[in-house]
Amino acid sequence: MTDLISNSKVSIPRFPRIFAFIIDCIVLGVTGMVVGKSLYPYLENSPFIFQCIGTLICLFYFAALNSSIGQGKTIGKMICRIRVSDLTDKSIQPLHSLFRSSIVIIPLCFIGYLQQKSSNQLSITLLVALFQSIVFACFYLAIFNRNSQQSLHDVFSKTQILRNSQSTIPYHAVWSVHYYIMSALTVIIFAANLWTYQQNAPLSNDLKTQFSGDITNIQVVNQSTSIGQAISNNQILVLTLSTPKYLNQQETAETLLQDIHEQHPDLFSSYKINKVNLKFTYQFGATKISRSKTYDLRFNQNHPQLEFNGENSATSFGF
Repeated sequence: MTDLISNSKVSIPRFPRIFAFIIDCIVLGVTGMVVGKSLYPYLENSPFIFQCIGTLICLFYFAALNSSIGQGKTIGKMICRIRVSDLTDKSIQPLHSLFRSSIVIIPLCFIGYLQQKSSNQLSITLLVALFQSIVFACFYLAIFNRNSQQSLHDVFSKTQILRNSQSTIPYHAVWSVHYYIMSALTVIIFAANLWTYQQNAPLSNDLKTQFSGDITNIQVVNQSTSIGQAISNNQILVLTLSTPKYLNQQETAETLLQDIHEQHPDLFSSYKINKVNLKFTYQFGATKISRSKTYDLRFNQNHPQLEFNGENSATSFGF
């Protein structure tokens, strides 16, 4: 019996589990790039729906393949020769798998989406911290819970990760010290998010509320560019937007700047702003699609005028 327990502990698939998750993320990232780019023109003005569709794709992938439908094996798990089972070595049912996957996938997918809005709402900042704590706890236990390697979502759903050659492993409760460590790090995560919320507060809280939430963050960034021996200094007003409409029409962007100038006439002169950057990021499950436009800023008879300077768009992997 002692030999069996010792052998089971040695054969717990900690690193195959990590590699399998990385492979699955790459699969979902590539899928998100293809599907997200296809759906983007139709959902450009509905970022929340866009993100929900991406999250559902990720959730369905893990929930279906980790259940009896996929015999407990996602593509990553197939390659790494591991599988998900209940504590009696049976494949779990789809609804059971959906519950298990939701615990980690929903927070993981929505962290990036919510972070775009967290700078001006304390409640969203706290929700981001909660989601980060859940995801961190899942990864922490998957790596450091050496008794059974159950992650947080495994503990709640009463499941385990086994090698294909294993029938079961002895069950051991999570070492209580792990819970103390996770609690301490959760406090640190919340404290870090609150500190960031204070440090990255916009130039004026009133400034954002005056535009019905269209602006989620405002920053002034100094950019130095070297051309030969000459150095050009630019003061860039960076506006993070909650809607892409200001990126689609220059006249709309100029109207937004005119409104800002009327409400805060000293803003542009006091910071010596000569460029404006408008940016918006879409989150689609495990994929990010970002757009930004940069303009040179001039004033003509106290009216801001924009001269197009450049546009950037990128699709990248990342929750």
